[in-house]
Amino acid sequence: MMDLASMLQNAMGSSFPMVQTVNNHAVPLHFETYGGTVHDGRIQDVGFGATAAMEAHVQLAEDFRSPEVMRAALIALGAHDHLPGQRGKARREALKALQVSPICPEAHNVLALCSDSLEEALEQYSKAEELGPQVCPPERLQEELKNGDLWLRLWARPYLRGLFGVGNTLRKLGRYEEALPKYERLCQLSSRMHATGPFITWFAHLPELWLRVHGPQGCLTRMFRAKKVQVTCIEYTSSQVCWLYGMALAQFASGQVREYRPAVTSRGPNDEGVVWEQAWGGSAAIMAVDMAPTAAEYLLGELPMPSNPLPRYLGPCRSHAQGALYAHMCGDQWRSTPGALDFLRRIRNTQQVATAVFKHVHDGETLDENWVLSRIEDGIFPNAAVTPAAYFGGTILTSICALSSTGLPGLEQMQARLVRAVLRQGVDPKQRGPIGLTALCQAAYYAAGPEVVRLLLEAGFDPLEEVAQPGSPLEDRFQNPLSMTANQGNARELDAILTHSPQLCSRLAKGFRPASSRVVKAPVLELLLYSTLESSCLSCVAGGVPCQRCEQGDGKHSPHCSFHACVEVLVKHGLRSSQQMREHFKALLGFALPQNRRYIRDVIERFEAASRAAQAGGGSGSSRSAGGAAQAAQGSSACAAARAAPSSSGGGPAGQATYTKRCTECGTVKGKLLRCSGCKQLWYCSRECQLANWPAHKAACRAVQHPAKQAAA
Repeated sequence: MMDLASMLQNAMGSSFPMVQTVNNHAVPLHFETYGGTVHDGRIQDVGFGATAAMEAHVQLAEDFRSPEVMRAALIALGAHDHLPGQRGKARREALKALQVSPICPEAHNVLALCSDSLEEALEQYSKAEELGPQVCPPERLQEELKNGDLWLRLWARPYLRGLFGVGNTLRKLGRYEEALPKYERLCQLSSRMHATGPFITWFAHLPELWLRVHGPQGCLTRMFRAKKVQVTCIEYTSSQVCWLYGMALAQFASGQVREYRPAVTSRGPNDEGVVWEQAWGGSAAIMAVDMAPTAAEYLLGELPMPSNPLPRYLGPCRSHAQGALYAHMCGDQWRSTPGALDFLRRIRNTQQVATAVFKHVHDGETLDENWVLSRIEDGIFPNAAVTPAAYFGGTILTSICALSSTGLPGLEQMQARLVRAVLRQGVDPKQRGPIGLTALCQAAYYAAGPEVVRLLLEAGFDPLEEVAQPGSPLEDRFQNPLSMTANQGNARELDAILTHSPQLCSRLAKGFRPASSRVVKAPVLELLLYSTLESSCLSCVAGGVPCQRCEQGDGKHSPHCSFHACVEVLVKHGLRSSQQMREHFKALLGFALPQNRRYIRDVIERFEAASRAAQAGGGSGSSRSAGGAAQAAQGSSACAAARAAPSSSGGGPAGQATYTKRCTECGTVKGKLLRCSGCKQLWYCSRECQLANWPAHKAACRAVQHPAKQAAA
């Protein structure tokens, strides 16, 4: 098939000269620069000119007033081949075209591009604007003006280029009220954006001019009315930066958007119009810093303005060439709007931190702690529901508290530092995610560590704040951050909450007991015990049926996960076994899947043993105290192996818990076990385990040996 260039050559009888147009919407002259003092090697003038394929139609003789006018136009078009490097030769060709016919608007466009000042360029562009309508027969012009898309006619493009040149040069000279009518006339003559290379993107300058002439509300009104081009202007690379940042500034300056507003859309991610819908809904600033982050860096002064000449060709929206160009054109608008740059900085920081955490959790990308800390300390919106969020559309804080779900070592210390930095930004402890989860919920569920839990508690987060909203079917369930620690086997976080808030140990709360079908008020510690025993994770971490968390890929269990340690923490804080509890144990075992009962029974036995030891010690859970619970929660290899081993007991009489002989320290049931020679009640697999457990067992052991003496003491 013959291409368009060959068709043109055959039609004209010679090589058809093409315009080497620029796709930089500023159409820079040879002396224009970014205005800075530092050369930036990342900004290079690389690209390609328009080709025959970019021309939509073949120029025909009947489109011109006379053969001389057509011949002059072709000579002037050829002059573009010498720009920008050979301005003298291009100028001579343009003057030659004017000798053939004075009605040659393209010749004046070429002379404008060869000008040494904006005033000289304005004079030449004005002549091109004046001569443009005279190129074709008058009746043909009137016919084409009715079409509303004059750009599709090749003979009319010199006129449109001249008209744009006048408006663009007036804009550069700061004569905005004079410039805007020229752009409005362009929109009347050709009301649609075109993706072809030669197209001059005059639409890119509309947000700037609307803001300067009509103010922020007037700018938004005109953006909304521009139905034919609003979608393409905000999606095309050539105009996207100007429209997103322009809309963001207008939304802020008008008072419509002053906080981080996550993007919401009813369309698919690749649907036409999705960018416009999200930006118009209040997310223009978020999308601007996402798609063109370098523009924000130049606006905020984080990157020095370059001294480079303005390039003819622009790279993608994220390029330094585009970012610096927008800051060069519109930086004064942002600087003159009170609070606008601080708003932009906080939006950018919030979005970039949220994205970095999301990519770390879901894509395994490395998280640069120092960079994230610097962004947080520079200012964020701490209570905003961010997009993307690591889990369930929460805040940055909830996302950080979920970092431990990756299971990577050494995260706890980093999490604590990041949480501390976010809290300093002013976090609302009542802030919930879309499904009712607070940051403390995430820290409890994903085992963010005792230090993170302590920081959140000191910031005012409530460990008993129910997850279910009022009116929910789960409203009467005992579901809160505290119960999540027990339900997930996160003993260290459970101990941290109870240690920080000891009053919880004597509180009553609404919930269900296993043997009861109605809501009752029961001690918090007792409800926590049932949360521990009813957890599907209990059998999962012991090697049984996978839990819902593992099946859905909702983060790995903590390496410190231990349901044995959870019940010991509850004993440490005052919970004791009772006959009533044993009745509930019996009901719970009856409800459980047969293959899970041995694992539940195993944890019940550990609770009974710890409770007996504490009662023998006469204290409030001092049998294993803090040391024993902490050691059991360490997640050592011996303990992990012991948790994976099923219980050897087959159960005792109805309603009673049985006791399986196992090492008190590591929990193993294998090998030869030796009884404590003092109390004759506890067993150990080795002298090392006995010595490790002695600080926790000492008081109870001596109480059994010398009850009268211990009582007197």
